[in-house]
Order: sequence, then C-alpha cells, then structure tokens
Amino acid sequence: MDSRNLKTYQQWMTSESWRRSIEGFAHISGLTVKCIGADGMLIGPPMVERNLCRLIRRSQKGLARCRAHCGRRIARSLRSGRTELFSCYAGLYCFSVPLKRQGEVIGAIFGGKILTDAPVISRYVKMADTFQLDHAEMFKAIGELRIGKMQELREAMKYLALLGEALIAPAVRMRRFGRNVSRLLTLFHLGNDLNLVRDSQELYGLIINSLSILFDLKGCSLMLLGSQEASLVTQSFFGPESWDLPHFRTPIDQGIIARAFREHKPVYTRDRFQIARSGFNEKIEQVYTFPLHFGRKIGGVINIYNSSLSEDEIPMIRAFCNLAVMAIQNVDLRKNLDNRVLEISNLGLMTREVGKTRELDGLFQLILNRSTEMVKAEQASLMILDEVTKELTIKASKGVPEYLTRTLHLKKGEGVAGKVLEKAVPLLVTDIEKDPRLGLHKKMRYKTKSFISIPLVLKDEPIGVLNITDKISGEVFNEDDLKIIKIFASQAVIALERTKLYERSKEMEQVLITDHLTGLLNRRYFFERVTEEITRAERHSYPLSLMMIDVDDFKWYNDQNGHLAGDDALKSVAALLRDTIRNIDFVARYGGEEFTVVLPQTSKREAVVIGERLLMEVEKFYFPYEENQPLGKFTISIGLATYPEDARKVKALIHAADQALYRSKENGKNRMYLYQPIPDGPERG
Repeated sequence: MDSRNLKTYQQWMTSESWRRSIEGFAHISGLTVKCIGADGMLIGPPMVERNLCRLIRRSQKGLARCRAHCGRRIARSLRSGRTELFSCYAGLYCFSVPLKRQGEVIGAIFGGKILTDAPVISRYVKMADTFQLDHAEMFKAIGELRIGKMQELREAMKYLALLGEALIAPAVRMRRFGRNVSRLLTLFHLGNDLNLVRDSQELYGLIINSLSILFDLKGCSLMLLGSQEASLVTQSFFGPESWDLPHFRTPIDQGIIARAFREHKPVYTRDRFQIARSGFNEKIEQVYTFPLHFGRKIGGVINIYNSSLSEDEIPMIRAFCNLAVMAIQNVDLRKNLDNRVLEISNLGLMTREVGKTRELDGLFQLILNRSTEMVKAEQASLMILDEVTKELTIKASKGVPEYLTRTLHLKKGEGVAGKVLEKAVPLLVTDIEKDPRLGLHKKMRYKTKSFISIPLVLKDEPIGVLNITDKISGEVFNEDDLKIIKIFASQAVIALERTKLYERSKEMEQVLITDHLTGLLNRRYFFERVTEEITRAERHSYPLSLMMIDVDDFKWYNDQNGHLAGDDALKSVAALLRDTIRNIDFVARYGGEEFTVVLPQTSKREAVVIGERLLMEVEKFYFPYEENQPLGKFTISIGLATYPEDARKVKALIHAADQALYRSKENGKNRMYLYQPIPDGPERG
C-alpha cells in the first residue's frame, strides 16, 4: 500500500463516524470486531472480545495456537482480497472481510467469534488441561459465549463490506449509502432484540411490528407451516381489520404461495387471480411473498400487502427474513442452551459432590442418581466388575426389579453391558429393535427403545458399566446426552478409585488398631486414644474416668475347657463391654484377659454406675461350663481411677486403676474398687 492510501486508511480508522458505526455494530450484533491493517497488525482495541479468547491467550501455548489459526486466515484474506469464513482453534466461527480503496486492499475487518451449536464440553476440558487453565474459569467463559447461525455471520460480512465501502467512499457516494447503512444497522439491532425473546408469540409480534415500522408498510403477516405441513397459518399480522388477516390459512400449492415455495425466492404479484387463488381478501391488491428458509426447507413466509418496495429494500427485507428465521430457531436453541449451561453447572457441582463421598455403597447410588438427573432418565443401573469372579454385578439401580439386582451376573461379552465392558466403547442406541449392533430379536423390558451404556474405564482397564434408559419425556437419547454422561463418568471413575483406596486404607488402619481376637481396640491404639482424651479433658477442664478390668480365674477356665472355649469367652466379654458402654466411651483389650474402658467427661460417681452395670451384665450372661468356676460363675473384677483427682498423666492414671483392680482381686473378685491412696472398703461386695 502506498503512503497516501495508508494515511487515508489510518485517518478513516480513527474517525468518529467509523468508531460510532463499528462500535454500534459490535454491541448490537454481539459479534467481536477488530480492525486489521494491510500488514496484518491490529489497529485500535477489539470490540466485544470473548473472555474465552482472553483466557486462552493467557497461556503462551494458547497465544501461539490463536496466532497460527486466525493469523493465517486473515493474511490469506488480505492477500487474495476475498472474504474468509472459518472456525478458529477454540471452535468459534470467525470472518475476515477485506476493505478496498480503488481496487487495492488497505486492511480488513476481523470478527464474529460465535458458536453455532451448544459447546462440546470435552473439547474445552482438554483445552484447559493442555494450556494448564482453571476448569472453573473455562466453564464460566464457555457459558458467556454467543450462539448464532452461519447465515448471521454471512449477513454481518455483507453489512461490514457495505459499511466500509460507504465510509471510505467520497461524500457523494456516502450520501447515497447513508440511508441503507442506517437501515442495515437497525436490522442488526432488531436481530439482536429478536434473539433475546424467549416466547414464540412475543417473537412473532416483534418481527411483524419491526418490519412494518422500518419499511413503512401498509400491511404484512407472518405465516408458518401448520402441523400437517400442507398449509400456512397466520401467526402475527399488521393491517386493517377489513383484510381478515387474523387466523388466515392458505394452502402451499395455490397462487403466489405455491410460486414462492417452488422458486425459493421472494415473489411479487398484482394479478388478482393469483391473489384470489391463495385465498387473500379482495381488498388486497398486491402481495410480496418472502419465503422463510429453515435449512433447506421453507417453513413459512412473510407477506407484504398493498405496499411498494424499492430495489434496495427487497434484499434488506430478505436479510431481515433470515434474521427472523434465526430468531425463531433460537427460541428452541436458547431453551436447549439454557438446559446445557445448567448441565455444565450441575456437572461441576455433581463432580465435587461425588468427589467428597467416602463410603463406597453411597457413592455407587450417588453416581447413578446424578447420572439420571443430568439426562432426565427414569431407569438405570450401575454395574461393577467383581475382581474375583470377573463378573458384572449391579451395585446401584433405579427402576430395575429387585430380583434382577440380586441375581444378574454378566461376564465380559454377555448381554449389552458385557459387550460394552469387553469393547470399552460407549453405546448410544436410538432404537433397540433396529440397531444392527445389538442383534436383539425381541422387545426388551424398557418403556422406550433408546438407551446409553457407558464403560467405566480406569487406567485403560474397564471396571464397570453405567446403563441409562427411558427418558422421562419419552424422547430418544442424543449425542449431547452421551457427551455429558461420558465426562461425568470419567470423573466418577476417579472418585470410585479414590474411595476404594480410602476404604482399603481404613481397613488397613483398622487392622493396625484392632485386636484380632475380640475386634476391640488394641493396646497400642488404646494409649494413643487415652492420651488424646486426657489432653482434651485438660483443655476443657472436664473429668475422665478409666477402668482396668480382669476376667476372674480365666486361667482355670482355659485349662478346664480348652483354649478355643477361652477365646470364645473373651469374645463374649468384649461384646458385653462394648454393648454396655455409651457412644462416647471406648473399650480396648489391654492384654491377655485384661480390658480397659475409658469414659470421657465422666466423674467418679457417674463411672461407678457404669461399672456396676458392667459387673451385672457379665454376671448374668451364661458362659459354657461357668458352673465349674471357683466362684460358681464367670465374672470380672474392676479397678477405677479418675482424672484429675487420682492422676494427671496417662501412665499414672493407668497405674492408679491397676492398683484399684489389684484390691478388687485380693478382696474376693467380682467387684469394683475405686483408687484410694490408703486402702478402703470395696464399693461392692
């Protein structure tokens, strides 16, 4: 570019008219807009920039990817002088519109950055991992993205090219373009308003009112295909009551309507016969019919009555029709997007909830419940591969008969779940009876014919299968359902493994702290616990009592009845002690036939009541062959000491209780003595 053109372009880019026009367009359309010089460099700040782009460019790798993708397409547009419409690295649709002066490319307008469908979450999760970005920030940025249609971008490109031509052009041409530029900007403004409407009837009214005001029409109506798609039905209208437009219905194979459907473009007639064949009122003398294209099919028309349109206005109304179609489609799309954004939000909440669960059976049911909530299903089962039998068994279910949950066992390759486990590939079925992958010759027990079966894979090894069927709405499952469940399942597998490891560590910990014979705490762990309790008692200034307990004449019982009988007797004593004490207390096997009970927040007077109860429970329990014992029954003796009045240290407290126990044994057994520095009489004889 020569210096004169460069200077002109730079002046134009910084002019107030350009700034207002381009800024207004960006905010009205919701599209990103950037001005690019002929050298490919950015001129001025971007307008309506996406937070997703800012987030990705925060990473050096992400910045390099963005420059490689978008930079290459912009450069090609500058070289060729042709527009470019493309998908960037982040999956956003962008455009580059070259700007020319006297046939020479002097710059470009780059922008767009919209999605054309609900975001593929797995893509952005992978992107966040690649660039080491925060998942929560990524999800937030995705939720803020604008969703539109490709046609909207094409119309934007046309508008920007026209706007650039008008603003670069000399004053004479500027005046000629002025009115159209103003109308086009208004159209985009209206398009933005239309896309914000969520109610169909409100949208139809806004379309017709906007069109009639913008083009000063005498009458117009919006008609859409009826349920049988053989006729058009009026949805909204503007015009005199005498034209009988409300609820007007016309067949699609008659008159001007048939011609519009046949030619797929706007048509016009003043032919009374053609107008009458379409069923219009006799007071309607001329009709413009603009077909509304929903994809490749015509789904409706906008009719303009008794109004004259200029050559420039017809393409503008045609563009407006495209905006109207997008808005109508967006009513449903917005609803789907709202659901999808809610799913994304729920996915994060559910993943965190699943990650916090530490009990395996509860986790199984939680995974199942949250999975069905996400895709709104009413029947499901979670099957886990047994490590020993190598069979799938149901660990959690919803809507599945109870007998199946107890009896169903599948090996790899057996049934649908077994095949999914074997291949480790997700299965989405829309019709059970027609899907060739299943080979099912009879109808299954489900309400609908659609289901999802997802393998749960950990470190490339399948560990289970999640089966979901019967959407509450009766609809079939789709790819979006499959994607969201796959993402959740991948997180659920991690939670399952973590919980399994946690349970195993708890089991190992239990082995380390538990006496293998009685299941009580062992001596080593007893010392840890009682030390903690005394520290707590000291901190909060409350008492703690400790009992040393010994089985009376246990050696006699063991010698007379054998070691197995002795072991059984110790187990019974342990169970009696455990079942008699309170929830805040704990009992441990101190060694041999000795036990100890710790009573936090318990005074000596309160401990005596508990000790008496222990003596009574053991005495009234029948132990085999107890009649042969020296006392004629199986009994225990107890020694009791209390913190802080008897001792303040762990060993001293145990020693005090042990001294009291010794006095119990010396004074006839089957009784409890309290620690006394000077011997005193028994509490119970």
